[in-house]
Amino acid sequence: MPYGRIIALILFELGFGLKFNLVGSISVSELFLMLYVPLFVLPKVRWREAASLRHITVAYALLLTTQVVSEFMVANSLSSSLKGLAVTIVSYLHFMFLVFFLSRQKLLILVLLLAQTARMLAFGTPAEDQTVEEIMAGESAAYLKFYGAPLVTTIFLAISVVYRRKHFPLVFASVGALLIILGARSSGGMAMLAGITAYFLEHRPVAYNKKTLIASAAALCAIIYGLYVYYVNQVLAGNITSGNNQQLLLCNNPYNPLELLLVGRSEAWVGWQAFMDEFWFGHGAWAYDSTGRYQRMMLEMHDQLQTMSRSQMSLHYLIPSHSVLIGSGMMNGIFAFIAMAYIATYFLWKGASSFLRCDSRYRLVLVFQVLDTIWCAMFSPQSHFRLTMPIAFAIIFVLAMSAEGKRREAAKATGQTEPARGYGERERHCNQKHKALTTQWT
Repeated sequence: MPYGRIIALILFELGFGLKFNLVGSISVSELFLMLYVPLFVLPKVRWREAASLRHITVAYALLLTTQVVSEFMVANSLSSSLKGLAVTIVSYLHFMFLVFFLSRQKLLILVLLLAQTARMLAFGTPAEDQTVEEIMAGESAAYLKFYGAPLVTTIFLAISVVYRRKHFPLVFASVGALLIILGARSSGGMAMLAGITAYFLEHRPVAYNKKTLIASAAALCAIIYGLYVYYVNQVLAGNITSGNNQQLLLCNNPYNPLELLLVGRSEAWVGWQAFMDEFWFGHGAWAYDSTGRYQRMMLEMHDQLQTMSRSQMSLHYLIPSHSVLIGSGMMNGIFAFIAMAYIATYFLWKGASSFLRCDSRYRLVLVFQVLDTIWCAMFSPQSHFRLTMPIAFAIIFVLAMSAEGKRREAAKATGQTEPARGYGERERHCNQKHKALTTQWT
């Protein structure tokens, strides 16, 4: 593996921790993307042969166009408009940069995971990721959710690439269960679900038997809900006090996980109402709640409306969303919402359709990135569209294209059986299939 690419990826990830103000907060790596990708990456794409990259580029271009039209129609301030447009531009450039590197050697995915670990160790995670509920829950809850849990899951994902054992996904699922008990429910839940899903995919006889799969899925749902009930009982009894359990105590029916989601991600539901209020063109990027309507909705959802007087309402309160997808609609209207939904759905379909054909050493990583994309699209702030989602998009894209290359090779050899391969020979075979990805670049 070329050491230059390894060093470049590590420095690139670390650069996201070095920030300064330029039309809002921007990192060294984002500024680098704006200069490097248009000059040295995009000119190297063989656009006639890279149909999938053309497809993604058009989708991003449509999203950017809808944003420009929306910002003009709502007469948003120039600085706020530029911040909204910059998120989409950086997201695309981030994706293209990572695909340019990862498509040349899939093992760089491991380097990327290690580089993310190094960045979190050095700089932590952005404070803007926190919701109102998580800030209210206390400092320790935020530390676990935004530092401890992402760091642990990323480390275990990196280990999964190196430590190739079919039972390792169950270890990952167990780590997820532990994180849930400690209070990091979203990160722990994704880790547990990713581990269990990857475990079923590793045991192909189970995965291919539809009746067994349906019965197993039903039993799994029952077990997960049973564990959820046990968790709720322990919180209500005071035996579990870690994490942001205040959210659970705010629920009228804590045994309803949907109500917990409503309380824990109230900003997303308020953002949806704001989207419905300005359906066609939205409120504009980073719009302020000048009437106090959405502040009152937030307070009402937490039974705090009676304690807040009109004079205490802030004129500098941004309309909340805490959802990449809903935020797109709230800021720029229905057409931006559709474009964003299409981009997310495209990568989700690419990833999910490659679960079985993906190289086994990357399967847990692929499953986790697909689930993480769903969560970020629905319940993470807009900044994730430029920071974490392009990483998931690039990993999904590269692994899906590699799996597609395998499928085409198998289709050409229909009726022929390949001899069994040992570990090293299988790896060489997979690398040969992966070389097809590099034909998209000059």
